[in-house]
Amino acid sequence: MLNRRLTPTQQRTAEEALQYVEPAVTMYRLRNPSYRKAFKVIDAFSVARYAVADAARTYDPKKSLPTTYFSCAIRNALYREVQKWKRSREGSAERLHLDKVIDNHLTDDAQPIALECLKQLPDEQRDLVERHLLDGQSLLAIGDLIGRDWRTVRSRISRSLAQLSRCWQDEGIGGEHTSDSPVP
Repeated sequence: MLNRRLTPTQQRTAEEALQYVEPAVTMYRLRNPSYRKAFKVIDAFSVARYAVADAARTYDPKKSLPTTYFSCAIRNALYREVQKWKRSREGSAERLHLDKVIDNHLTDDAQPIALECLKQLPDEQRDLVERHLLDGQSLLAIGDLIGRDWRTVRSRISRSLAQLSRCWQDEGIGGEHTSDSPVP
């Protein structure tokens, strides 16, 4: 199957789990139409096959169903690859979406400071803020996408906003952030 050292049992499990690759990749593409350009660059099926091989090493049939376990492994691997692709495009038009919002809502002298604070956020945090606040995706949808509970997503977004708020307050341009996001 792959050039990975697996025990015979893991090898059989991985070969059986390959049936989940095509549906999982297809669903990931359908649920994330904004990643269309990324999928032109990323070989999603190869990424998924390697994810299956890695997941076969740690799969325990007593703890989870193979459909759930391997689909999540594939989804997470694809998410990581898309994030790498997005980082490689830093500064492109797609990454400046949040920057445009800042341009429209802050005074001219505050905009460069706000953009600098945004750039200080790690890519994953910035991506979560964009998805939730700008693209309007629910916490549940984002949680499904990254394989986390919606409460974890809410917490991460809240921490990101608090970090932005602190940076903006230090620079004298922001108000205080409160973490009273509604339940999705």
